[in-house]
Amino acid sequence: MLRDYLYEILLLKHLDQVIDCDIRILEKCEIFAGHFPGKPIFPGFCMVQLNQEILGESLGFPVQLRNADQLKFLKSIDPRVTNQVALHLSYNWIDTDSLRAAAKIISGQSVFFKMIACFIRC
Repeated sequence: MLRDYLYEILLLKHLDQVIDCDIRILEKCEIFAGHFPGKPIFPGFCMVQLNQEILGESLGFPVQLRNADQLKFLKSIDPRVTNQVALHLSYNWIDTDSLRAAAKIISGQSVFFKMIACFIRC
């Protein structure tokens, strides 16, 4: 899990198949030393993983990405400049073991990431 060494959850609300989460990016994380030296950015694969982890935590069981219809990395997150972001995720159940989710990571007016994907219960 990326939580606790790459990010921490400041606030999480889950109501009516909508998850809103305030996240602090831990800029001292060693990932940023290699991605990229002197100009750190939050890795795209970590944005996808963050969504998966928070969705699973909110549902109370682990989920796995089955497929992504849309992954849009719109703007880089430099943790020295933006160390707090918000995740907005809404989902609908397809059947008892799979769901479709739409998510975005934002800070103020900046949208960094958008995703539409299917997840399955592990």
